[in-house]
Amino acid sequence: MEKATHFLDLAIRLFIKENDGASAILLAGAADEVFGQIITEDFGLEHAMKLLKIEISSKFDLTEKQVQDEHLNLVKNWLKHGNKPTLKYDEEITAIQMILRAIYNYGIINKTMKQEHRDFVDYIKAHKELLKQQSPF
Repeated sequence: MEKATHFLDLAIRLFIKENDGASAILLAGAADEVFGQIITEDFGLEHAMKLLKIEISSKFDLTEKQVQDEHLNLVKNWLKHGNKPTLKYDEEITAIQMILRAIYNYGIINKTMKQEHRDFVDYIKAHKELLKQQSPF
């Protein structure tokens, strides 16, 4: 839990201060996985990824596995494994989505948000132009 929290906080810093979306995606993705496992195993609740898979699969007639592998984790997995020659994606939007998933899960576990997490949400609100490009997810 401590290391995952560090990964999330580092992802936020790298995204905001160094404009390093790729590293933010990987670090926030790692935190998201750890937090998700804790939520499922220790609390018996649904984590952000599961909730998104349920919602998106029903809206777009996809399996939950397709949603996870072909949409929600596609960029993170490509960055980790380089399993496709090229992948076009919006690094900022993907990083924001991944960080927000991890923040959501952190909040479920801890029943609060750290100041860094609130600051990230405020940053996103203040920079809405990053969100002008719409994603179906």
